[in-house]
Amino acid sequence: MSKTRIELLEETLVRVAAVFKTLPEPCQPHLGNALLNLALGRLVEEHGQMATAQLLARVQDSLSMNECPATSEAAIDCFRLDS
Repeated sequence: MSKTRIELLEETLVRVAAVFKTLPEPCQPHLGNALLNLALGRLVEEHGQMATAQLLARVQDSLSMNECPATSEAAIDCFRLDS
């Protein structure tokens, strides 16, 4: 049975987290920004500038309304704003 895209993503995230723990301490504070830059570049490539801008606007709304998750393991649910 082949793995779903979500299962593959979850496995990748576990691997990335393990690699982060092995990096030198001075590099670790910059990892979040580096990941964000990679993710934004990929979003723009796959969905275009307008869709990416709309997503980021929804994330901004979620954060400004204190809808941000308390931990890094929880996802921001932008669709919650629709209700």
